[in-house]
Amino acid sequence: MAEEGFWDFAKQLYAQPGVADACLWLQDQRDLDVMMILFCLWAGHRQGALDQAALQQLCAANEPLRRTVIIPLRTARRWLKQQPGNGNSDRTVAILYTAIKSNELLAEQLQAQRLEQYLDAGDWAVTPVSGPVAARANLHSYFTLAGTVVDQPVIEHCDILLSAAQDCMAP
Repeated sequence: MAEEGFWDFAKQLYAQPGVADACLWLQDQRDLDVMMILFCLWAGHRQGALDQAALQQLCAANEPLRRTVIIPLRTARRWLKQQPGNGNSDRTVAILYTAIKSNELLAEQLQAQRLEQYLDAGDWAVTPVSGPVAARANLHSYFTLAGTVVDQPVIEHCDILLSAAQDCMAP
């Protein structure tokens, strides 16, 4: 398995069939952070199963950027996407939509870089398992922290992500 940074992994994984839909479902239906979901997968394959305290610290460090930058950009982008066309403003709306989408992606890249830096800088307790077992454990810990009930739809979406992550991490 080649060592790659989190952002590169996230882009590669997100492009896999079914992953974007699974991530957006978890985001929209369960109010989960897509970058944290992808991070849990990457960290599991790269480092192992993080303990609950480590994930809690990583989530806390991540939350200000998510709440003050990423979510407002996403909200604005989605609002613009819903606007009906009305002549000359169509082009302006399209330009603004593209700019906001680009800035949202840039903010998520910053989030990915920060999460990777936090992981690298921390002295985290890690369970000595890696790969899919650790990735699943990290997801479960994150869902617990987020207060998410792990019901059948969540499991089904996670299975898509775990399978795709395994494929991305294969040598």
